[in-house]
Amino acid sequence: MNFFEHQDVARRKTKWLVIIYVITVVMIVVGVHAAVCAGLFFSNLDKGAEQVETVMRYEYGDFDREPTPREAHTYAGYFWHPGIFGLVAMAVLFVVFLGSAYKRYEMRAGGRAIAEWLGGRQIFYESERPMERKIWNVVEEMAIASGIPMPTVYLLERENGINAFAAGMTIDDAVIGVTKGCVEQLSRDELQGVIAHEFSHIFHGDMRLNMRLISVLAGITLLSYIGYIIFRGSAGSGSGRRSSSGKKGGGGQIMLVGLAIYVIGAVGAFAAAIIQSAISRQREFLADASAVQFTRNPVGISGALRAIGRCVSGARVESVRSGEVRHMFFGQGVKTWFATHPPLRKRISRIETGADGATVEGLRESTPGGGAGLAGVAGFSAGHGAGETIAAESPIGTELPSSDKVALLASIGDPHEEHVSYAQRLLKRIPEDLLEAAHECYTARAVVYGLLIDAEPATRAVQLNELRERTDETLMKRLEKMLPELAALPAHLRVPLLDIAKGVLKEMTLPQFQQFSETIDVLIEVDQRLSVFEWVVRKSLISHLDAYFNAGKRLVKENLNIKQCVKDVRLLLSTIAHAGHKHAPDALVSFEEAADSLGARGLAMTAREGCSLSELDDSMDRLRRLRPAAKEKLIGGCIRSVASDGKVSQMEAELLRVFSETLGCPVPPLLPGQQFAV
Repeated sequence: MNFFEHQDVARRKTKWLVIIYVITVVMIVVGVHAAVCAGLFFSNLDKGAEQVETVMRYEYGDFDREPTPREAHTYAGYFWHPGIFGLVAMAVLFVVFLGSAYKRYEMRAGGRAIAEWLGGRQIFYESERPMERKIWNVVEEMAIASGIPMPTVYLLERENGINAFAAGMTIDDAVIGVTKGCVEQLSRDELQGVIAHEFSHIFHGDMRLNMRLISVLAGITLLSYIGYIIFRGSAGSGSGRRSSSGKKGGGGQIMLVGLAIYVIGAVGAFAAAIIQSAISRQREFLADASAVQFTRNPVGISGALRAIGRCVSGARVESVRSGEVRHMFFGQGVKTWFATHPPLRKRISRIETGADGATVEGLRESTPGGGAGLAGVAGFSAGHGAGETIAAESPIGTELPSSDKVALLASIGDPHEEHVSYAQRLLKRIPEDLLEAAHECYTARAVVYGLLIDAEPATRAVQLNELRERTDETLMKRLEKMLPELAALPAHLRVPLLDIAKGVLKEMTLPQFQQFSETIDVLIEVDQRLSVFEWVVRKSLISHLDAYFNAGKRLVKENLNIKQCVKDVRLLLSTIAHAGHKHAPDALVSFEEAADSLGARGLAMTAREGCSLSELDDSMDRLRRLRPAAKEKLIGGCIRSVASDGKVSQMEAELLRVFSETLGCPVPPLLPGQQFAV
């Protein structure tokens, strides 16, 4: 499956989860109703025959008919009573909704909430601890290689088991957490395999599905917990009470009802755990396969799985809340009746061709701490080594060859080891001072400001004056020192530098972000025009940070098709056609090729002056609601437009990157000599 098929599968699984969830809740309502009716039945057995007869006459609505002995003694009317059923249904639905709503509220911070539940500590680039730098370097390389914003990184330093997880509702609030045991006991190759596995969960929609599973389980579990409270409360005080009629037993009936509710809720949670296990196990196999595709190094991830088999702690996670998120781990972190992960032997046998999984306890291929060290990238194919210099370091402006085709569309959500190698080389090409500045939250703001400073002297002077009024003197000095290097920075390194800044700027407070965003708008609006790169900064960087600081509030339903967004598609294709071609006839050819690929033959192209980037903002927000299959067609159309003349310009590359990122379909960086096979 490709990226878009994975997304469709995740959406279908979410729908099935909702259906099964509704069925489970209905069964719980019926069960609780039966328990309540049983309690009423047994609590009325000691009533006199006359009282029972009166109640039965009322229940059946027939005061002229004497109830039969069977009716009088079984009190059957109370085993189906619409009024009682309605009250029970409302109570159960309220409890389930309350539990799920509270859990969603707890997870409002996205992936950060999960990491903090587990006792994780956020780590940063400037850390001097080799273990933390090792994690950061691997995650950063893979983020740039895959085209997604740098996830926030957490270390679970109290966990000795070998495990990791990815959490979040979107790529904007994604978090990758790694246990101390994972870093200490795995080589860099093996750690790279584990991180690649977690990136697969980010790409393919597993993260959001896993987060929803948590809230689904929470509602049902709360019902069971309430039943337990009723049972314990009644057991402690109710059994010795007397009812209003002076007879014992009222508390005992309440205790039995509480026990029944507890058992029914537990059965519901048990059923939900089965669903959780069934969904999670298959997605783990897919993530393993994707990790091998990403790194082209099966020994890395299979070695990590073998290490779990050898480790005394295995993949165990000791946190008291690990049970809530057990389906999100790399390995089986919590033992349950229904395992959320396939057996190690099966996972290894699928990774290693011809292996039977019999050597899980055997020696690993590499030793802990071995391999390429902190800065290297191991496991790449010949000709793409980390230290190799290639003639065409940037793909921009070069002729696209007719051989060695790499399908850009197919690489969405499925990057290869060449992308990781290229990302590592890009990082080395960025001047060290700029790289260090982009990795620190305070100075990263100056880096972004500097990238927006205009080359035209008058505009530049106004922008710098605005910055002096809005920033402190220290930051201005750092900015002025960086300006010459930023001005000389090759165009194809601007987006990677922004990608690095994305990761660390999330360390700002909300007021700091709001001030930063306002300053960006002021710098952009100085010359009363919006350039493509300025739009890239605002749409990519600021939109990402806004989604991060408002995690969970920007989820959109993907339910539209291309026919419902014709005007938006027209503006998008027209913009990218004009961006890549100075002359209208060439732009028209590019536009028509893209439109034909979408089945929109005859669609009229918007004139260059009508392609407003501010209007494109609104169009992109609507296009985010397209179904995955429609997004695949749309991005394919954009790629056809870019590839129509056999070249790719810097403007086309930046627009294509932002278009795809906004649609939630991260595109890896263009490789030198890469052709768009569509």
